[in-house]
Amino acid sequence: MYDTPARLAVGNLGRTGSRSCELSAKQGGKVRLLSEKLHLAPGRYRVQLHPHGPSIGKKGRWGRALDFSTGYDNRYHALGQVGSFGWTAVNYVFEIGHPVDDFRLSVGLWEGGWLWIDDVALETVGAEAPNRPPPGGGYHLSAQSLVSIPRP
Repeated sequence: MYDTPARLAVGNLGRTGSRSCELSAKQGGKVRLLSEKLHLAPGRYRVQLHPHGPSIGKKGRWGRALDFSTGYDNRYHALGQVGSFGWTAVNYVFEIGHPVDDFRLSVGLWEGGWLWIDDVALETVGAEAPNRPPPGGGYHLSAQSLVSIPRP
């Protein structure tokens, strides 16, 4: 999904293989990578993805250049990285107390630049997975946090 001037493509650069998902935008553009919708049973999960940004603008819409969401909770988490950065792991731990039928991972580029996303994974985790928010309260590309969604 994108608004011009932006595009989404298969990139010729990969973290572990030869391909990745490539997002690019000129200043004022936005582009968002969306996964298929998945059904998740109650439990604790970790999403991991690896972005690489050779040039990410600094401002972006709503004060963010990059963000991600798991969709089911209508929350978008700003990623604090701008400028240039190599392949970096993003880990997001969350817990749900009821079945979720509309889990959908999305990653957005809200400013001019190039961004590659590779090696995206969703896995169940136990209580040993870190559950503390990142230092400073913001989400950064090495962030791990916990979200708990109570049973309705």
